[in-house]
Amino acid sequence: MSNMCSKPDKINPLPECEADVIDNRTLGECRNWPKYPRPNYGPLVAKIPVVLSEFVVQICIKSDVRLEEPALDIKRIKKHVYLTQCKLIPKTNKLLIEGFIRKNIEYSTVECRPDNSCISGAIRHSTCKVPFECCTDVKFLRYPEFTKREPQKEVEIFDPELLGKRTDEQTFLDFEPFNEEVRCELVWAKIAEEEEEGRQTPVSGDSFENTFQTFTEKVVLLLKIKLLQDQQVFIPYCDLKDNKDAMTFKEYDPMEDVKEANEE
Repeated sequence: MSNMCSKPDKINPLPECEADVIDNRTLGECRNWPKYPRPNYGPLVAKIPVVLSEFVVQICIKSDVRLEEPALDIKRIKKHVYLTQCKLIPKTNKLLIEGFIRKNIEYSTVECRPDNSCISGAIRHSTCKVPFECCTDVKFLRYPEFTKREPQKEVEIFDPELLGKRTDEQTFLDFEPFNEEVRCELVWAKIAEEEEEGRQTPVSGDSFENTFQTFTEKVVLLLKIKLLQDQQVFIPYCDLKDNKDAMTFKEYDPMEDVKEANEE
């Protein structure tokens, strides 16, 4: 009687992989104790960041990008915005903005076409930095504080012997103020773009598919920017008796942390 079951084909063992889980641990839970903030009640003077202006600026960018290899299509572009300079010119409302859009471009290539139905290739990537710069006018909610430097002053010393100015001694007075810098905070960035493929090259044996190596991007970049400067601000007294959130605040006690640490 013949055997109805055929012997399975011999399977070659797979090579061992270098990738492995080196270390694995399960972390236990740590306890915590909620604490109420302990502020100093007013009136007081605090030095805090003050919002000078908050606005949205629009920047239009056009860039031509050349890929490393001809692409069949672009699969994905990951974009991140970075500011390298955001500088307010003192005593003016001019803000200079410089930065770049970091783009990681993933695209498919054509390596082979075994038949009339399929095109095969690898996924490649290119990372490009598209720079931008502009100057915009700022409308201030509160003006920045700048103290100008006074001109040098000379103090005249009286000479009782000459009954006039001493010529062998000079005294000067200089006043050099140091102002707080106006800094930028990038709140959010929004990118709207359109891509136009460059010169098309037909894939061999296929009149429908084409490859390209360059493309043009037209970008509308929106940036929400907040201008801040550290200023001294007067905080008045606030009566929390009728405030429903009054129980969440306690008078500041510098020894309270020490007491709680000793009790727990």
